[in-house]
Amino acid sequence: MQHFTTSFSSTRSRWTLSLLLAALLMGILLTMTTKLTYAKSLDNFPVQNCAHARSFDQCNNQDPIQQGCAADATTVRTAAILFQGTMVGRLDLRHSNACNSNWGRTFSFVKGGNAELTLDSPSLSELVPDPSTLSLLTGGPDEVYSNMVYGEHPLTLTGQVIFSQFKVAQAQIGG
Repeated sequence: MQHFTTSFSSTRSRWTLSLLLAALLMGILLTMTTKLTYAKSLDNFPVQNCAHARSFDQCNNQDPIQQGCAADATTVRTAAILFQGTMVGRLDLRHSNACNSNWGRTFSFVKGGNAELTLDSPSLSELVPDPSTLSLLTGGPDEVYSNMVYGEHPLTLTGQVIFSQFKVAQAQIGG
């Protein structure tokens, strides 16, 4: 009877050892495959965005959302856009610490009112949306944002809500 127990115990030990060895090999293979896959995925990674490699060339006059800068952005200043005493929109100065950049954003709160934004700085002047691509008759956006200005450059934002050729409300930040 003792011989059977020793034989059973020895077979059980070999079986356990075999399972442990198989698990170890699977772990090693999985680790190697994961590292190779990860390294290969880095080859296909697009050019780094502003949030990862901030510089004037990488950030200035770039879209804050596409560059990953909206992720940590905060609204630094806000101005109400009023028309005859009623708030019809809002102008925001946005800042991203990760990208060391600023940009503007305008909202229209009125149905049929188009939001528009002008940004002026030493390194960038921009009108959003581009007037050549928009007609007041077709209706415009109710939210627009500018490209970014890199660094601590002074900038002026002018946000407008346009109802018609004769009805325009605006607010300004900076300047």
